[in-house]
Amino acid sequence: MVALLFAAQFALPTTGYTQNATKATEAKKAETPKTPEDDDKDATTVTVQGKKRVEPTGKEVYDVSKDPAAATGTAAEALNKVPGVSVDAQGDVSVRGQTARVYLNGRPSLMLSGDNRAVALRAMPSAYISSIEVISNPGAQYSSSGSGPIVNIVTKRNLPPGLFGSVSAQVASRGGGNTNAYLSYTQGKLNISGFAAVFDGRFDSDFDSASTAFDASGSAIREARSEGAVTGRYRIGSLTTNLQYDLSDNDVLTGGLSYNQGRVNSDFAGYTASRGADGALSDGFRSQSDGRTPNDNGSLSLGYTHYGQKPDQSFKLDLTVSQSNRDAPSLTRLDYERASESTNTGTRYTRRDGGSNTRTAMLSAAYNTTFDRVQVSVGAHFDTETSKTETLSYGPAGSVADLQLDALLSNHFRYAQQSAAVYATAQWELTPKWTLLAGLRAETLELSTKAPGTTLENHIDYTRLNPSLFATYAFSAKRRLRFSYTHKQQRPQPVDLNPGLVFSSATAVTIGNAALGPEEADNLEVTYEVNRPHSDYRITGFYRFKDETLVTSSRVIADPQNLGNFVTETTRKNAGQERNYGLTATYSQRWNNTLTVNFDTTVTYVDIDVPELSIRRSDTALSGGVSLNYALKTGSLSLNYKLNGRRYTTQGYRGANGSGMIDYRRNLMPKLSLVITVQEPLPLTKIETVTETNRFRSVSASENRTPTIMIGLSRQLGGFSSVPKRP
Repeated sequence: MVALLFAAQFALPTTGYTQNATKATEAKKAETPKTPEDDDKDATTVTVQGKKRVEPTGKEVYDVSKDPAAATGTAAEALNKVPGVSVDAQGDVSVRGQTARVYLNGRPSLMLSGDNRAVALRAMPSAYISSIEVISNPGAQYSSSGSGPIVNIVTKRNLPPGLFGSVSAQVASRGGGNTNAYLSYTQGKLNISGFAAVFDGRFDSDFDSASTAFDASGSAIREARSEGAVTGRYRIGSLTTNLQYDLSDNDVLTGGLSYNQGRVNSDFAGYTASRGADGALSDGFRSQSDGRTPNDNGSLSLGYTHYGQKPDQSFKLDLTVSQSNRDAPSLTRLDYERASESTNTGTRYTRRDGGSNTRTAMLSAAYNTTFDRVQVSVGAHFDTETSKTETLSYGPAGSVADLQLDALLSNHFRYAQQSAAVYATAQWELTPKWTLLAGLRAETLELSTKAPGTTLENHIDYTRLNPSLFATYAFSAKRRLRFSYTHKQQRPQPVDLNPGLVFSSATAVTIGNAALGPEEADNLEVTYEVNRPHSDYRITGFYRFKDETLVTSSRVIADPQNLGNFVTETTRKNAGQERNYGLTATYSQRWNNTLTVNFDTTVTYVDIDVPELSIRRSDTALSGGVSLNYALKTGSLSLNYKLNGRRYTTQGYRGANGSGMIDYRRNLMPKLSLVITVQEPLPLTKIETVTETNRFRSVSASENRTPTIMIGLSRQLGGFSSVPKRP
């Protein structure tokens, strides 16, 4: 759940494109002792609050180091200042309404994925971020496993000598809190850095659902309604260390070790009522369950970088190995008022145990250089992943002591996955106005799955060629027109191929599809942008086409546990096509380094056609966001709000919802700040999910109890400086 690969990737740049001088030139600059402020002056990019530097085609680069608030802020605050980018309280990052992957120095990071992301982004000091890159349509140099945008956080490479860092702690209104510290020590050619964090949080939400099953004529034959609440607590401890050593002016070695351990405790209480075709109550019971999910993760990273004599010339080699373990035991108690099964009287118990172990290894190499006006990048990436998952189902029984293993509902699943890719890109400055970037990626995947104790084994392998093309036409230094095209795949998750029956809840089970293949996606964007000294705006038209779409197919089945639940079984298939097209508008305005306002809105027309499932859906969705960042005389105030429009699927949609956050920072002393955070200040977090086919309909809603207020102190050490007072 929390931070892996944090400082281990701190010292490495993202690509050769972001280098503005050779390593040897930077070494000469480093002969004179520097402060963090001096380091900022060396940067050639411009502030996140202002216009961008002339960036490589295909990405937007925003300089964080010139932001006055960067000395005491966090990565989450820096991201929310980038036009079109927003971070919500759960750590989900979006780019103009699209869910984004977050990279660290040009590569995926376990720390910045899943449940880890929210914690890590609020703990990472923005003072160590050099720039933020927004890649709305990733090209050939990026993995073909996803077609969404990428936000890449690039950390500073040359840190001043001495000890620098920050320590902060907050307590939350709902209980718990967090403490984190980052320290960096540089002496001569050696830099040692470390990140430690302890988080103790609470969560609680209410939910309700209504489901109806229909016969072939469309008549209702059964319905169920449920309501309840989930409360819980998570506790996470994380430690990451990194070492960087400059072998010479042009050669750098890095190494990192990360470990974190966490536990999530959750308790559920609710009531379910099921009725037959005649409307009479057939099953009515109260349910209580508790789950305990301990997990731990560890990783080791090694890296080598050589900087050539040309600007933008480098060779990088990276190796990462990691392992994660997760257990998920739970116990459920059902108290019956009425039951359709004669055995379901009084109190009944069920239990599920099991866990997973996953090991990964990744090796990548990249070479970047220039030939006159052409920038060339070639690279290769290899990774291997093995995993084993075990799910054990017990009961039902009248007491915990009488629970027996149910072999039919227990599942063992193994998979081994290997992928390899090579790519090449070339960027030409064709004329002073035209710049072109072309790329090609060849990627192969081999995936073997097995269900021990059965004959269910499967092997999948395929190779794909994925081209990309970007072009930029500069009307002037302030106005540009951009074109981009990419072809990619969305791989199915290995668990989607699991042939066993797996419970995701008492009322929902999944079963894999061994024949599942990748989804093909084509993305086309055309953008007109204007960059002025104190304002920017851009309008983007987009068209996204998916073929062999990974669709979810659901049906109502008899309850495998015979407990009277209304149970749906889902599986995934390759079927049909999906088209999304529309417009995105982004506007950013700054006033004297005091107030920054970012606004974005996206209108999307969605067209889904799956003849195999007799599904045709089309509709329009609206989403957007706004952020205000105000530099006070003795601190800063940040307000961010994001509205997520409806998200359509083959079987229905996820309803619109909002997410917001307020951050207030006051400098009590030059290096001591009071920090107050309000998560979800508005009660608009209710999420409704609708699933509708010709045989059943389900409407469920969940709502977090809001708001959550966090208050604490942040202390800067060494070279950090306080936010300058407003003029």
